[in-house]
Amino acid sequence: MGGIGKTTLAEVVYMEVRNTFESCCFLQDVREKIEKKGKESVRNEFLSILLKEKEIRIDTPFIRERLNNIRVIVVLDDVNDPEQVDRMGVKDFGDGSKIILTSRDRQVLKNGGATQIHKVEELNPKYSLQLFSITAFKQLNPSVDFLYLSYEFVWLAHGSPLALKILGAKLYSKSIEEWKSEVEKISMHDMLEEMGKDIVDQESKYPEERKRLWNPKDVYQVLNNNKGTVRTEGINFGMYQVDNSQLSPTCFENMSNLRYVKSEVTWSWTEKPPTNGVDIDIVYLPNELRYLEWSYYPFKSLPLNFNPKNLVVLKLQDGNMEQLWNEDFQDLVNLREIDVSFSKKLRKIPNLLGAINLKSLDCSWCESSVEISELPNMLHYLNLSFTRIEKVPDSIEHLETLDLSCCPIAKFSKTPRNLRELRMTECNSLKSLSELPPDLMYLNANDCMSLESVSFTDRTFHSFGGESDLFMVFSNCFSLNQDSIDNIEANAMLNIQSLSEKWASRYYKEFSPDPLPKLICCFLGNKISANRFENHSMNSSLNLKIAPSGRSGSRVLVFAICLVADLTDSGRIEDLEFICEYQLVAASGSDGGFGEYKSELFCEAKHWTNGIFMGDHAYILCGKDMVREDKNYEEASFQFCIKHSTFNEEEYIEVKKCGVDVIYVDAERCTITDVMRCDKSNHNFNSQEDANTEEPHHHSATETSTRRSKRHRITETRTRRSNRHRVTGDWNLEIHLLLYYI
Repeated sequence: MGGIGKTTLAEVVYMEVRNTFESCCFLQDVREKIEKKGKESVRNEFLSILLKEKEIRIDTPFIRERLNNIRVIVVLDDVNDPEQVDRMGVKDFGDGSKIILTSRDRQVLKNGGATQIHKVEELNPKYSLQLFSITAFKQLNPSVDFLYLSYEFVWLAHGSPLALKILGAKLYSKSIEEWKSEVEKISMHDMLEEMGKDIVDQESKYPEERKRLWNPKDVYQVLNNNKGTVRTEGINFGMYQVDNSQLSPTCFENMSNLRYVKSEVTWSWTEKPPTNGVDIDIVYLPNELRYLEWSYYPFKSLPLNFNPKNLVVLKLQDGNMEQLWNEDFQDLVNLREIDVSFSKKLRKIPNLLGAINLKSLDCSWCESSVEISELPNMLHYLNLSFTRIEKVPDSIEHLETLDLSCCPIAKFSKTPRNLRELRMTECNSLKSLSELPPDLMYLNANDCMSLESVSFTDRTFHSFGGESDLFMVFSNCFSLNQDSIDNIEANAMLNIQSLSEKWASRYYKEFSPDPLPKLICCFLGNKISANRFENHSMNSSLNLKIAPSGRSGSRVLVFAICLVADLTDSGRIEDLEFICEYQLVAASGSDGGFGEYKSELFCEAKHWTNGIFMGDHAYILCGKDMVREDKNYEEASFQFCIKHSTFNEEEYIEVKKCGVDVIYVDAERCTITDVMRCDKSNHNFNSQEDANTEEPHHHSATETSTRRSKRHRITETRTRRSNRHRVTGDWNLEIHLLLYYI
């Protein structure tokens, strides 16, 4: 029973003893979280909390050994399937660990391995009335005039504490007439959902005569025996109880009004994944289909006679298809999303020019795919990672997110002008990235070892939006020429300059620099440009002078920093924390005095690179903690370090060189002042002044290859799906409405 107090009791026990364990986690609403986020995402979140490390997955190396070495207490709240318990990795917890489960189904607890089961009883009438009175009257007993009605609501609540509190709060300070009206329309916790399923089940005792099928047993009976009828409009079920390989090619033949099919295959990580090949073609799918999601789709293609004119969403992850449809078929006007990821037999992506409203296409890990035909120019998201595709069509001018990781692509013929995210990790054939667009916020070219040249479009008339982080990584790009490194540096500094004005404006309008984006740029090398960082040092600290304002108004100081460090074998960039401690000293006699500050910059989980650094790299960094109001400061001192954190260890990495550039922003006009910067490219800097003489890289090509062979490779995880939906909200709304109305 929902709302009986299971969660509350579990939370009391958990809070009482959690400090006696090495790690703890209270995972509330497991059932709901899995329905919304998916099993993989919830499990990864759960393990990350326990191990106190971002982006943990069950297949992360040594994960089970690490779990086995800690004593934990966890609460898995509202579990409705014993398989959910197994998937959380509880069998790997260390000795003395405690797992508390709450569920509405006693059998789930038994099957989930519970050694002790406690049934939470309903409140008796006496305590029910007291709880109801406390929320409805703010006293222990009801008013005399409301006594009879109070007993009615207590009876309706059936001893559920949650229902009693919701009812009492809703009726507080209401009149008797309003109480009487509420009796007529009251609904209990979860009642609408259960009533909906009951109504569907009551349509007929025969599943094939119902409009919607959600019970796996009913689905199995209808599909395996070809009992579908024109009454069936929607099917939603998990395939763990229905064998994909036993489905008949004609299983949907009589369901001409079927609009919605969602079939997810669920299996424990301790089991083998289900098979998905029957090497036959499906005979029929109804043309009324709007939504088709079928994990481990077992057939070789979609039916030849299927007309997807009404189809809005097509998801066939891990499918057995060799092709989707014939090339001459173009009636795809309503299609918004296609996901055929991990369909390893799919050879070619068909011509999609007819899908004029398509926003998202995911073909990642389609290992047999070598060709992609024309795409509609309104496409926003495209994922071709881990395919054999060598060329991207030109018709993607509105693309916002592109993932080509581990593709044999050599260069772009044309970079989409609206591109905001580009992932190119381990593109070993890539030699050139030219004319990168000004709105590009995320670029990951980690381990593109053949990449020689990088250039950006002219940004003379463009101002950076500054609403999200800017993240550009060119780690282990050993072939980059000096002009390209100069372009990368110049682009980073131009972004910081553009951001500075916006930061200064928001600093005063919001009385705080939060929330502000950060900028992280990384590339191979051991040189700090004196052109861009006048203040530089051959170690991890430096002092500098602050230029006098020369104006009566206030101004803001923005500090851009550059660090050089050898992070070989230090882990991924998201394991690193760049720490800057700095002091600002005001002129004597001014109100500024002395200020001590600390900035900690780190990468979010979405910036996952899977890369291991090799040799010296330079990092250009700037963030919200590097923005300060100028209180007549005249000197500044800086100390830098890099912290590498893992589950239970911390180590500090030496910063070999550092540089700081001060950007002065007129806070009143929010424009960069004359003293801030002149075009340093026109100055002749003596090469002797630049103490950062380029040193040779320490890795030969053979050594590099050997080191790379030992690296942990990306495994076939499903986490790549979590960040892919960067499309606009309009078509998502249409899908939600579609699901509601069918």
